[in-house]
Parts: sequence; structure tokens; C-alpha cells
Amino acid sequence: MKKLVLIIAGLLSFAACTASATPLVGNGIPPIPNSTRVDFEGASNASFSSQTIGNITFAGIAGNLRISADFGGYYNMTGVHLDNAAGDTGGIRFDFSAPVSAFAFHFGASDWEWTLSVFNTGGDLLESLNIAPVYDANNGEFFGIARDGIAYATLTSSASDDYILLDNFYTLQAQADVPEPASLALLGIAAIGAVARRRRQGKAGAWQTHR
Repeated sequence: MKKLVLIIAGLLSFAACTASATPLVGNGIPPIPNSTRVDFEGASNASFSSQTIGNITFAGIAGNLRISADFGGYYNMTGVHLDNAAGDTGGIRFDFSAPVSAFAFHFGASDWEWTLSVFNTGGDLLESLNIAPVYDANNGEFFGIARDGIAYATLTSSASDDYILLDNFYTLQAQADVPEPASLALLGIAAIGAVARRRRQGKAGAWQTHR
């Protein structure tokens, strides 16, 4: 019985660890093995309110976005990239075609702090990452979040006209769902109850036999 309780406690601990979030911040190529990359190279150079490219739908929050090649080679951009149409929108939403467990992108030209937030399919906030201004840095700065069950993300700022650029959007498809801690707890309680019932039945049978 005690051993079973310890096993269930271990499962709960494992589930809690897999649900934790990790910020992805650095320079160069984001450390996401086996990821899929959207580089915008095949997209039309134009403004839009929403467009699906690869496995991601990019949408402006109260404004338009733009595919452009104006700053290729600068602000961490390589060739064609995505921007917020010179500050036309104060936010961007990224909807993934299927939940991902990690994503990151190159980011540049910001003069204000931006907040990257991730949500599950139910719209619950999972984690947020504050991104300090990168100004004219061109060292491959990237930002992202690793967290199971990310259905969509938003990039927002209190600045209404901060011009930002994004490129090389890496995503990692989510693995098979891991039961939530609460579900594991219920399974554990049921298992303990089943063991207890079998023990009671065994004792009752033994008592009947000895009579």
C-alpha cells in the first residue's frame, strides 16, 4: 500500500514538472531540436489583418501586419520578414494549427517592452515573458517559451506605435498529452481504493474459511 502511494506521488511530481514553462531567450538559432521553421520567404509582400503561413496564423490585434523585405540583414532579419506595419497594430496573435510545446522567433527594432503570453485551447494563460527593448541590435536575438499545450500566443505592448520586426519562427509540435496532476490524483485514489477493497475481500474470505 505504502509503495503504491509513493508511486502515485512520483507521477504527480513528474506531471507538475512537464507542465512548467521555460523562457527561450538568447542569440543565434533557438535551441529547439526537430522544430519547424516559418521564414516568410515564400509569402507575398503585402499588408494583411490575418494570414496563415505554414503551421501558424498571424493576426494583427486591432491593426494590420505586413510581409516585407525592407530590413533584410538588419534588426535580426534575414530576407523577407514579418512586421507590424510600422506600428499599425499594438499587438500580434499567433494561432498554431495544433498545440505546440515550444516556439521562438527572431525579434528586432523594438523601443519599448513587449510581453509574450501563451494560452491553452481553453484560453487560459499558461505563462508570460517580458521582452526588454532590443533597439537596433543585430546579434540574432530570439525569444520564445517552452510549455506543453500552447494553442496560441500573443505579443503585446503598452506602446501604440512601436515598430517591430519578426523572422524565423520556430515551433515544436506538442507531444502526446500528459494527464493533468488532478487527473493523476483521481486515478491514484481509485487505485488505492481498489487495492483496499481487494484486501478487505481477501480478509473476509479468509475469515469465512476459518469458520
